[in-house]
Amino acid sequence: MKEQEQRLTIHYEHEMLVNPYPGILVALEGLDGSGSSTQAKNMERFYGMQHGLDVWLTKEPTEGPIGATIRHILSRDLQMDNETLQMMFATDRLDHLNEPRGIIARLENKSLVITDRYLWSTIAYGHVENIDINWLIAMQSRFPLPDITVFLDASVDTCLARIKGSRMGLDLFEKKAKLEKVLAGYKETIVRFPDQFIVIDGEQTPDVISQQIKEEVEKHPKFSSLSTMNDNVSLNG
Repeated sequence: MKEQEQRLTIHYEHEMLVNPYPGILVALEGLDGSGSSTQAKNMERFYGMQHGLDVWLTKEPTEGPIGATIRHILSRDLQMDNETLQMMFATDRLDHLNEPRGIIARLENKSLVITDRYLWSTIAYGHVENIDINWLIAMQSRFPLPDITVFLDASVDTCLARIKGSRMGLDLFEKKAKLEKVLAGYKETIVRFPDQFIVIDGEQTPDVISQQIKEEVEKHPKFSSLSTMNDNVSLNG
């Protein structure tokens, strides 16, 4: 007779770290094809090139060794335990934060850091494989929250149409059934943490969306004290 498995119930405390640094961390979230990468580049161009602020545009998975491994897994649809994959995302994020020219170093120097995807994406994409959302949230609890998280709310059909128009194939998370689950994961996360998200209609034109994002960034209390590019030559050089 097979022995009955014993389990111990643990209740997670979701204490999230508020960004303690003087810089502003802006995270753009949404489905693949929602326009987050376009908006991130628009922000970098507007605040960096046109207004001379010290801006760092980044993304997750990163270009680092762990991020490169994740992208290799996703692009080739390689099989991997789903919880292990989400832990790799968290490890990549920790390196993203702590490397010498990473997120924390930039925030300490009053930069505007724009990241295309961040901690909320782990929760949403983990939902695809029915991973315990409480565990996913708890795994992010030591990472600083974004000052501003913009969720671009575009339909799955719209996102798929954009993806098919710009790429030859679809990767692991870009199939319709999975994108629908990802969208459900984002929606559930937004319901749990409504104060952490600014939801913008991703079906609007890019210019309209850009203007709405700028309004949110510029009314943030830390915006007026951000550094210029000349202030942070040591980090950018």
